[in-house]
Amino acid sequence: MLRKQKEGVMERYASAVEEAGFAILIDPTSVNIRVMDEFRHQLAERGAKAIQMKNTLARIVFERSGMEAACEILVGPSLLVCGAEDVGAAAKLVRQYQKDFRNAILPVKGIWFDGKLYPAEDFKIFAELPTKDEARSQLLGIIQEPARRIASLAMETYSRLARVLNEYTLKQQ
Repeated sequence: MLRKQKEGVMERYASAVEEAGFAILIDPTSVNIRVMDEFRHQLAERGAKAIQMKNTLARIVFERSGMEAACEILVGPSLLVCGAEDVGAAAKLVRQYQKDFRNAILPVKGIWFDGKLYPAEDFKIFAELPTKDEARSQLLGIIQEPARRIASLAMETYSRLARVLNEYTLKQQ
């Protein structure tokens, strides 16, 4: 690879790393092209992307961007799954592919999140995180619950009053 090509690749890596709020490093060795294209398409739908990395160039970019710890896991082929937000959605997708192929593909090397490198053993935690939409719906449910309870109590009070008045009028007759 020529020097200019290397610089272009490193710029692409650097821009992806700078924009990334999370990065999942995985080994893409046993993934065929069809499955990888499908995987990339589904990642794009979730606001993430996958970049096949050359380890030597990736080490340079990681060191420049303060991610030196990630250099330790750059052994063998590396695929960087990254996105600005919603690590849960990307991790769930990786986990789904692992389940579909009985863990034969996409073994996780590590996860870079919030300025820290997490080992592959912690991947399950990230895969269980709610997606952005799930978190929003949970938050909305929490916010709406008090209003729902107040409304049901208010309705119950009026219902009781109506029943008491109805009983009173029936006794008067």
